[in-house]
Amino acid sequence: PRKTQAAAANDQLHQNTVEQLCGFSLKAKKGAARVEKKLSNIKNRISSLVLTSKRIHTFGIKNPQWAEAASILELHFDKLREASLAELTTKVTAAIKLSAQAAYAAGRIDETTSIFVRAKHSSVPATALCVSTGVQDTTMEAGKDSGCTAEDVTALAADDSDLQAAAAVFNKDTSIKGSTGSSCKLTQGVNSAFGQNTGDFELVGGLIKLASGGGFTNDRYSKAAEEVTFLQPLASTGTETHSYLSSKTDTDTATSDTVKNMLNKEAAAETLMDAINAFYQYDPPKSADELKPIVKNLFKVAAIGGEVGFAKALADDKAAVKPKGSEELETTMAQNSEQLTREEVHALKALYQKASKKAPGCSKELSDGSEAYKKAEETCNKLTEVAVCNANPICSYNTTESEENKKCKFDAKKATANGVPATPAQTGGSEKTAEKCKDKKKYECKDECKWEGETCKDYSFPINKIFLRLFLPL
Repeated sequence: PRKTQAAAANDQLHQNTVEQLCGFSLKAKKGAARVEKKLSNIKNRISSLVLTSKRIHTFGIKNPQWAEAASILELHFDKLREASLAELTTKVTAAIKLSAQAAYAAGRIDETTSIFVRAKHSSVPATALCVSTGVQDTTMEAGKDSGCTAEDVTALAADDSDLQAAAAVFNKDTSIKGSTGSSCKLTQGVNSAFGQNTGDFELVGGLIKLASGGGFTNDRYSKAAEEVTFLQPLASTGTETHSYLSSKTDTDTATSDTVKNMLNKEAAAETLMDAINAFYQYDPPKSADELKPIVKNLFKVAAIGGEVGFAKALADDKAAVKPKGSEELETTMAQNSEQLTREEVHALKALYQKASKKAPGCSKELSDGSEAYKKAEETCNKLTEVAVCNANPICSYNTTESEENKKCKFDAKKATANGVPATPAQTGGSEKTAEKCKDKKKYECKDECKWEGETCKDYSFPINKIFLRLFLPL
């Protein structure tokens, strides 16, 4: 058991106690700067997620064949943004409250400590009255109270202090007495100093207690931090807030490479699980294992750690509208919000112009009862997953039928929209279009042609191409 020491009137405070008090005070005052830094990081993260979502959205509009995959990925990034916004009303709010409590605690500590430090003779300021080095009347070393002199909290830089751990220095085993003196009127008998007849006198919420007969009660801190009312929030939740403020906030905008590295991982289905379940409105929601084949087919993932068709198309996709004053066409994933908006308008106008032309009917090769129609219907009927069915260029899952008749069926309109030509001469169309696209300049490459790499290529979808895609492994 600890031996109780008798307090003596006019005892001096130890300079190490001043350093402990002021050191904690400085860390507490820096709490506001830590919250400010975290808020800045969250703001940057939200901005990067908004831009990423818009880039993916624009890519989906420009490339309808990837629209479904792009929409799911966009929804995923939207959910990440919503989670960051939610932090503002939960964890950030808690951190702001704690930083306010810390600043208040620092003010309480500063005022009391400053009274002890500044109790000096005006004629002989070097004379130690209430703080000593441990030897009677020896002046405190310079800088021990520097943490208490930092008055402009807004000018302080953030540090990584855990206030709960920092407050642990205040415990009942820590000595605070510097020496027995004769000149410190602050620690004379309580009745003489403050006119209180009996009892001890508490300073700093009871952290320091003046004995009724003078000096410091037991020559130690009278309370631990968790027993001092204004220190309790810091001593109980400081580490939790510290961990949050210290956690890394990803502020980088996604690239085609980061998208690829997300989609070709074993955990890709789990990462996108919420977005996929929300998009397809699965009820009950599907598990990550159930969603793995959907992710693989939807994003064209070759293998774990391998190539991803969606990511490659995303990396290769370039702007259709040149930036003002530039001849270079940036990739979609490098464009800013204004550029992306222009790209979307350009793509939608082109789509409208195409749709405004007389839409071709489904070719007679795919008319009801034809051999090609039967083969197409059989192929679609084999697809049992809704997402896999809808991802096929000529199939749609019929959700309006009765429960026993719901299944994947051939969709003639969808097939037409995906490029089945109206003319009966399906076999010769491809060669004619290919010839038509050959040797064209970039600015001439349009309609059924598309510029790829350095050449103009045929991008029409005659019936034989549709069936080639149909029978490829999913």
